[in-house]
Amino acid sequence: MSHFRECRLSLTSSASSVLLTLAVREIAHRYRAAVTDTVTDYWGNKRRVLAAVEGLYGVELTPEGVVVVGDEYNKPVKLEAFRRELERTYAALALNQALTAMGYRVQSQRTETGAIYLYGVKAR
Repeated sequence: MSHFRECRLSLTSSASSVLLTLAVREIAHRYRAAVTDTVTDYWGNKRRVLAAVEGLYGVELTPEGVVVVGDEYNKPVKLEAFRRELERTYAALALNQALTAMGYRVQSQRTETGAIYLYGVKAR
C-alpha cells in the first residue's frame, strides 16, 4: 500500500527552519540528490514541505514539532532511518553553531556508520 506517512522527531516546534533546511541539504548531498520543496507518493500526489530530498522524504515544521513526511514504497531508505539521520545531522549542526558562537573553531567528521564527531578548539 502506498501513501504518505509521517514520523515525528524529538525536536520541538522551536527548531530552526534554517538548520532543518541545512540538514536536509547535507543528507541530499550524501545521497547525490537534489533538494526540493515537495514530496510525491507512489500515485503522483504531491505535498509541499519545508525541504525535501528529491525521491526520498521531506521535513515539515508544525506547531507540534518537526515531522518527516513521505511514501516509503520502493525507497532505498526507510522513513525511520531517514528520521534518525535527520536528527543526528540537525543536532550536529545546532551544536556546531552554538560552539562557534561561544568562540570555538569546530570541525566535524562523519563515520561510515553515520556517527558524527565534532572537534572544537577554543579560538584565542
